Amino acid sequence: MSNSNLLFANYLRRVREKPKWMLNLLLLIIISILITWVTNSFVDYYEELVNTGLTPTDAENLAGVSIVFSYVMYVFLALLMIIVNFVSLLLISRIMKSNISAYSIYSASVFITLISYIVTFIVMVIQWAFNLDPTVVNITSMNILDEGNRLLGTIDLQHIISGYLFGVVLYSTSQLHTKHVWIWSIIYIIITIIASYLLLSVL
Repeated sequence: MSNSNLLFANYLRRVREKPKWMLNLLLLIIISILITWVTNSFVDYYEELVNTGLTPTDAENLAGVSIVFSYVMYVFLALLMIIVNFVSLLLISRIMKSNISAYSIYSASVFITLISYIVTFIVMVIQWAFNLDPTVVNITSMNILDEGNRLLGTIDLQHIISGYLFGVVLYSTSQLHTKHVWIWSIIYIIITIIASYLLLSVL
């Protein structure tokens, strides 16, 4: 792989020397809120709560709370993803004897999390435009061939994109050897798919 031919590689190489993350973090929070807004457009919290046996009055009160909670959760998950990426990238960099600073790794982690969420937002907007409920079908996953199939839903193009971004950080920011980048990127994608499957199995 060559820096000049990899998307985001030049930016992530600059992050090594001049880490910046405040603006990206702010944008990530905004994108998380927008994703929540689009997702909530597919959910009728009031109806779901009434179906659980609550009275209309209680359901109406709790619906507002549920909406607020959904926004908080999406922002929290975005911040959690930064931490997961940061710890993973820093640990791998240290194992592979990279001299990259933790601050630079953190900056890169915020950036790749932001890009991942931007991709998710674009996908959500497309699904919203075509009235495709994301709880039933995901246009970037294999479950588009079998709506509602959660197992196929774990085979998702977004996992590949996340793995690519993870690898570019290792290559451009941590400056690991190409062979090692491929190995860790593939491991990252496999773990992501397994984690998605386990999460869906619990839900």
